[in-house]
Amino acid sequence: MIQPTLRLRIPAIFIFFGILIHGALAFCAAGYNDFGKSQKDIIFFDDFNNNDNDWSVGDFGDGRRIGKIKNGYYHWESTPINSEAGTSHLSVPIDESRDFEIEAKIRFVKGKKSSLNALLWGLKKKPYADYAFGFNGNQEFDISKYKNEYTKFAKWQSSSFLNRTQYNKLTIRKVKRTFYFFINERLVHSMPAKPFFGDRLGFQAAEKSIINVDYLQVAYLDKKGETIARNQSQAGSKSRYHEIASSQKTLIFSDDFADNKNDWPVGTFGDGHRVGKIENGYYHWESTPQNDQAGTSHITIDVDQSKDFEIESKIRFVKGKQSSLNALLWGLKKKPYADYAFGFNGNQEFDISKYQKEYTKFVQWRSSTYLNRDGYNKLTIRKLKGTFYFFINEYLVHSMPFAPFFGDRFGFQAAEKTVINVDYLKVAYLEPRKKTPPANRPPAIEIIAPMITAGTTTVKEKKLKVAGKVTDPDGIYEVVVNGVDASLQSNGYFSVSLPLAVGDNKISVRATDIKMKSAVRTFSAHRQAAGSGPVTIVQNAPQIQSPGGKRLALVIGNADYTYGRNLANPVNDARSIEGALKNLGFGVLKYENTTQKQMKKAIDLFGRRLKNYDIALFFFAGHGVQVNGSNYLIPTDARLEDENDVEYDTVRADRVLAKMESAGSKTNIVVLDAC
Repeated sequence: MIQPTLRLRIPAIFIFFGILIHGALAFCAAGYNDFGKSQKDIIFFDDFNNNDNDWSVGDFGDGRRIGKIKNGYYHWESTPINSEAGTSHLSVPIDESRDFEIEAKIRFVKGKKSSLNALLWGLKKKPYADYAFGFNGNQEFDISKYKNEYTKFAKWQSSSFLNRTQYNKLTIRKVKRTFYFFINERLVHSMPAKPFFGDRLGFQAAEKSIINVDYLQVAYLDKKGETIARNQSQAGSKSRYHEIASSQKTLIFSDDFADNKNDWPVGTFGDGHRVGKIENGYYHWESTPQNDQAGTSHITIDVDQSKDFEIESKIRFVKGKQSSLNALLWGLKKKPYADYAFGFNGNQEFDISKYQKEYTKFVQWRSSTYLNRDGYNKLTIRKLKGTFYFFINEYLVHSMPFAPFFGDRFGFQAAEKTVINVDYLKVAYLEPRKKTPPANRPPAIEIIAPMITAGTTTVKEKKLKVAGKVTDPDGIYEVVVNGVDASLQSNGYFSVSLPLAVGDNKISVRATDIKMKSAVRTFSAHRQAAGSGPVTIVQNAPQIQSPGGKRLALVIGNADYTYGRNLANPVNDARSIEGALKNLGFGVLKYENTTQKQMKKAIDLFGRRLKNYDIALFFFAGHGVQVNGSNYLIPTDARLEDENDVEYDTVRADRVLAKMESAGSKTNIVVLDAC
């Protein structure tokens, strides 16, 4: 059966029918992307461009183990003379009381195909104990612990998610009291969280095997995105980059370096120690090879510090000293020299500091995957009320109390023997977001007479009196019933007398406010041929005629399976759902007994049309299956002989969810009636 491990953008509504409700529910962390970059506070990162973290390199154990760092990966080898697995590890303290994530990319290069190559965590050296999550060369994964003996949590399970010859991303996520395990961003296992034996983290190469490790990252997780940096508790409502819209920014300075209108230092300075150029739309600033100090370039920009403001620049490290600071400078004073600096080095680390006689570090060399190694990096400093927020490429990395400027100069720093290019510099005041006027809602219609029920109402006259009340804060312009203007009172009450034809009559009450927004309420009346017999009143759902609140549904019912057991109800269920949704104001795309190709086309069409709608609903009735944590909807032409066929013969439920996310609908509803 399908287990509902689906992920939706918020707000979202999940509805599960039938046998589905007995499935194991796994919300919150069961989708890899449930935690975005802005919800991760990275506390350790190594991409193996150097050995700053002192991994085991060289030969160990009489040539039984070899470690190398080369070409941006860690080569770890248990040599052909070694009959045991080889481990390499170091200390990475993790607060186990918090939610966290450990992630690494590992490739099996060559060796014993049936043995374990793994990411290790919670490891203790003496007496040795560890946890391991890894894979072998046969596309199988394993999760275990070792303490005197092995305990298997997941023993050699086949997985089509594993790459046989390429890197595999292994992710261990602890959320509340549960461990979630992902292979290449697909959930494969979950279990209760286990306390660590020790604080060491590392890797295992199987006996006579070689692995390469592309990176290792550890991060604390915060679902609300409130503790991204270590002192993130100070972050307020503007901690996300896009919470300040362009309409809230008033530029007071902008330079894209098309020319030198702002008189930046250009030419050669300090006996050839510093060089400035404006060329090809950027500012080239260089601390030359004979310079053993950083070089600064700055100009005056008058900023009112009592206001909220933003400083932003795009800077690229071109070449030079990898480990030193290239920075955006602000609040700088020339004599005696003092400044604030926010910048990065060539090792994907950032730093925030001030200099006044000596350095004060607010953030000292913190690794960040948000930094581009070769391209430009957008650095943003935002002052809001009493807080500074710092963003790298639009991701919040730090916040701290606002610090008054030393002076009125702004500029850049190139590290010693280093070249940087600057694409632009902008300074803007930030204004509060203007309140959006409330949406103009259509009138609300209440029918008082006739009494609308599912039963029968008898009238003696050939005319039917329709009366009710309409409310709208904008005021009511008119009420029209079947084309006849109703008598309308100032308090919203209306009435009209309508002649009834023999047989069926559709009664339509349309109310319009003074802004020309309309709502319609309909019901049916049946007059017997005798002329004054009973009248049956049946209420239909209100129909809101409004550009807002538009609704679109995709309904699929699969019952007739070519290679599987046929089902009795899905097509009938789909038809019933279609009718119900139409009465609720949905536009409906309905399909019955669809092949894989037809299902994918229907989902793609649904996604394209959704861009014009506010509410999206997907209903599926038919066979479904879950494999390795992912949900699949089964088309009528699927021929499934083993789990490897699932990926190719079915339709992944994520396809629908991705279309909903891409369309940006305000509310998403998923209804699965699958067995």
